[in-house]
Amino acid sequence: MGKETAIKTKTLKLGIFLLLLVLLGAIVFIQWSTAEKEASLEQELETRLEILGKGRVEVISTWLSGLERQGDRVVRSEVFQLYAAEADAIEEDISRLVGGAPLQSGSDGLQQLAAQLPMMETLLKEFVEYSGFLAGRVVHRSGKAYVSTQSSIAPLTGNQKDLVTQCLEKKRGVFAPLRFTASGLVLDMALPIFPPQQHNRFAESKPVAALLLNRAVTDKISEILAGIPYTDQGHQTRLVQTNNGVHQEIVPWLPDRLRPIPSLPAAENREEIPFAVRQEIENGKRVYSLGVKVPEPGWWIIQEQDYRVARADLHSYRRTAIFMTILGALLLGTAFGAVWWRLSFAESERIRAWFRDLNSQLERQRSLLKSIYETAPDFIALKSAQGTYEYVNPAMAGALGRDADQVVGQDDVALFGYDTGKRLERSDHNVYAHGQDVSVIEQVYLQSQAHTLQFSKAPHRDSQGNIVGIVSIAKDITAMVAAQERHERLVRKTVEALVRTVEMSDPYLAGHSRLMGALAVALGDYMEVSSSDRTAMEMAANLSQIGKLFIDESILTKTGTLTDEEREIMQQHVEHAERILCGIDFEMPVLDLLAQMNEHLDGSGYPSGKMAEEISLPARILAVANAFCAMIRPRAYRPAMQVGQALAVLEQHAGTIYDGRVLENLRLVLNTRQGERLLEQAKQDTYRAECGI
Repeated sequence: MGKETAIKTKTLKLGIFLLLLVLLGAIVFIQWSTAEKEASLEQELETRLEILGKGRVEVISTWLSGLERQGDRVVRSEVFQLYAAEADAIEEDISRLVGGAPLQSGSDGLQQLAAQLPMMETLLKEFVEYSGFLAGRVVHRSGKAYVSTQSSIAPLTGNQKDLVTQCLEKKRGVFAPLRFTASGLVLDMALPIFPPQQHNRFAESKPVAALLLNRAVTDKISEILAGIPYTDQGHQTRLVQTNNGVHQEIVPWLPDRLRPIPSLPAAENREEIPFAVRQEIENGKRVYSLGVKVPEPGWWIIQEQDYRVARADLHSYRRTAIFMTILGALLLGTAFGAVWWRLSFAESERIRAWFRDLNSQLERQRSLLKSIYETAPDFIALKSAQGTYEYVNPAMAGALGRDADQVVGQDDVALFGYDTGKRLERSDHNVYAHGQDVSVIEQVYLQSQAHTLQFSKAPHRDSQGNIVGIVSIAKDITAMVAAQERHERLVRKTVEALVRTVEMSDPYLAGHSRLMGALAVALGDYMEVSSSDRTAMEMAANLSQIGKLFIDESILTKTGTLTDEEREIMQQHVEHAERILCGIDFEMPVLDLLAQMNEHLDGSGYPSGKMAEEISLPARILAVANAFCAMIRPRAYRPAMQVGQALAVLEQHAGTIYDGRVLENLRLVLNTRQGERLLEQAKQDTYRAECGI
């Protein structure tokens, strides 16, 4: 008796120890997996916010550069340069030109300037009206305006004087902080006017005047800040400026347009506000935020993502993990309690208890299985060897819109229609033929509604191991398939946004990625490349030029031969692309194709110097498509080649740089109707690029 008691006590202690050990391991696993998921979430979110922020900064910089180019039509005009130089050479008070009274005295130079003033004002008014500016003034180095589009010249404000001073000191165009007027948000821009033959801003001579232009920008700022489709819920883009030491958020849809804010996080003397969890600028909620600075005029693009919305999936995962841990502990404790309880009785009692417990467990299992079958959302069925249903659970009967008794005895054709029924019967035949589980995904119609079901079928065997039927479990994955399709659309939209950003940075690339992708897909189809590889090739083609956003524009548009140093810088676009895109889950080998498409068969390519079979077939197809599309379109350093000339150049490098088999198929594809359409599209793109459309 004492020995039996000691065994039971020892077993109890061992069980408790094992239970605690399992609980501790589960807690450690929950903490570790949650931390990993959190790190992955934040990395992906940082990448997405950085791409969105830099994209908007690029849009703003391009817009501001366009405004400067408009103003250059005046400041580079010899008429305005000569007039400003003559006004600068006169030592008398330049404000006498616009005093309103006739000049009774003064130098001949001042008299001549006064005579030419109406013509200069007319020229300036015509430019302002044509270019969409509100007003324009030519300002003397003394800070006094003497040519204006307005009937009366108001004195410059303090900010405008500072703007003109900066322009003259820096010898380049500068922008002032936005201000709110009756015309809405207004942007002031000052451009230096040099004397004739002094276009070089780094020359020894100084500007003789400044052109001060005012532009209404409410609509443009609203357009820039407009939301991007398919961004996550809780996402917010903000534009912030600093005016006389005061931080202001630019909100064109509010009555006062400019809203003061306390401060910018970690923005002093930096080009970026690092990704971190902070308080929202508007109401203090916790958000993930990241900032990118617009170089001129010192604006900030702040990207914010609501903290709670971003972490919703993480919290759901943690709750589920805790629930499963508690459930597992309860099941383990229950099993151990049953074992220990059995050991607490005498031998005969243990035998009787064992039978009672076994019977009870069988009943529980039967009840549990029945409960599972009756309440499970999945469609569970048992089919006979003849293909008729012997049992269906309520979920399946309800989905069919019938009672379970009405389903029993029917086959797939009777329940789902002839075509669907025959497809399901083929999967049944595979179970019988191989004696193994089979999983298929089929689209079926349940009560006139299309559903995507994942069928898992297993053989049902008798006591001798013979297959006497099939157990089928069908899971409705319609929502999951729809979510996956939405994810694919979001990735495609992101790719399209990135492609548009690249094309805006270099007009010679406009249409290149699209044409290259279409040609690569056509080649892949001709060479019997798999559907998934064709999709990956199209995605990689669309993203092939994204790394060139970080290559200096002077190298991209250079008309002469690149130096070795410039060529090495140009080849770094692959590394830039990998750094930008590494956080995006494409679910395809897109990044591998982006890297390998620049490799050559003889190992002379970049970035890794791979050779021959080390380069995948899709990457070799992309290499040929990229080179061909580049040759038949114009570049800064050459006009477009004829198709035959481009093919001849490519074939000179067959077997060394390009795959000869791919080049042979390229000729075949170009002779098809699809190839002719692609070449026609290339001609249209070339025409638009040459016309600046």
